[in-house]
Amino acid sequence: MTIPIRRALHPGAIVVGAALAHRFVPAALTDERLRLALLAALVSAGILAVRMGRGRALYALIWVAGSVALLHPAAVGPLADALASPSDAAKTTAGALLGLLLPLNVAVLSLAREWRPLSVDGLLRLLAAVAQLLGIAWLMRPDAAADAIARLQPLTQRAGVEFASWPVDGLVGAGWGAFVAAACVATIRLAQRPDDGHMQAGLIGLLIALGLALAGIAGPPLLWALAAALVLIATLVENAFTLAFEDGLTGLPGRRALDERLPQLGRAYALAMLDLDHFKKFNDKHGHEVGDDVLRMVARQLQRVGGGGTAYRYGGEEFAVVFPGRAAADAEAPLEILREAVASTPFRVRGSQGGKPLQVTISIGVAERGGALRTPEQVLKEADRALYRSKKAGRNCVTVASAQHARASAKMARAGPGARASTRRSTAKRPTKRPRSGGGRGRRTV
Repeated sequence: MTIPIRRALHPGAIVVGAALAHRFVPAALTDERLRLALLAALVSAGILAVRMGRGRALYALIWVAGSVALLHPAAVGPLADALASPSDAAKTTAGALLGLLLPLNVAVLSLAREWRPLSVDGLLRLLAAVAQLLGIAWLMRPDAAADAIARLQPLTQRAGVEFASWPVDGLVGAGWGAFVAAACVATIRLAQRPDDGHMQAGLIGLLIALGLALAGIAGPPLLWALAAALVLIATLVENAFTLAFEDGLTGLPGRRALDERLPQLGRAYALAMLDLDHFKKFNDKHGHEVGDDVLRMVARQLQRVGGGGTAYRYGGEEFAVVFPGRAAADAEAPLEILREAVASTPFRVRGSQGGKPLQVTISIGVAERGGALRTPEQVLKEADRALYRSKKAGRNCVTVASAQHARASAKMARAGPGARASTRRSTAKRPTKRPRSGGGRGRRTV
């Protein structure tokens, strides 16, 4: 179980940035500027959360806004007149209760699955957050605390506990323990669910920022409330980026990321196409869930490809690898190492007891820019043709597209579909197969 540290980069940068702002430019952090920035951040985060259907982010945002409204009512602008300025004792009580309830709610968010904020279930959850904040606001009234203590005394006396006022010190201690526990829960979930890593890292950043805000250390509380809102905005933006450019199954960059990368490659590069051998038969025999496990296993190997290559999920069981500034001959060695690593990694079907592990193999084709291949699309098509020749050569091998094949492909493209059938036989020569490795006799080939 590993923790994807890169998910925490943006929340961490915001928290560090807030600390540096307090250290080096404290004069610029006036209450008026912080109040306006906080209101803008809260509104922006709320719109993003609703628009993207992220109920957990909106739930956390309600706690950020509610904490500010309870402890610093002047920061909420038009609502300031409607909220009575709390006394120091009321602020202390509210801070202690917020310090206990807020991390407990964040821990629940960390364990919960995502929900739509405008659904019936989502609205009920949001109302639960509002109800807790209203309860804290009610206890901040001068006579409410004494009334609540009087109502609780019969119960506490039976337990042998008596107090004449709120045990603020005990609540503060329990609150700090709850903060630590919630951060541990989010960290564990970050390691367990990399697909939800942005949200888990955002919740950790939120806990740090709001903990400093409630403690009133390392800067004005409004600064850390602003940092908490910015953490939520960064979390939502990162989540949107991941959905658009990252493959959810394998964790590799997806087809859209590849399409964005290709026009930026310059004048020298090599592209490789990879395909899992007999994957359809494997899916039919063992099921799609096991097939997904195979794709994840291959993706883990692809993430370690050498030669400066970057792997992408192209679609289905196909992957692409981009080698900027490399020739096809330079990419051949790291691709051969990749092929051997996949073939030598035994794969066991989930739930199977005993039995021989299965061997997964891949076929690879690689081509470079040059000669008749001028555009990334042409190079990628030539790499795909080289992949096809690897399949025809018996699979589990690497085929480098030659200049002869590239010229023949360009000639077919210019001649049109009618000439391709007559030209294919003369160009599709059987390539020299690379010696196979990593396939023991005790394993079956997928």
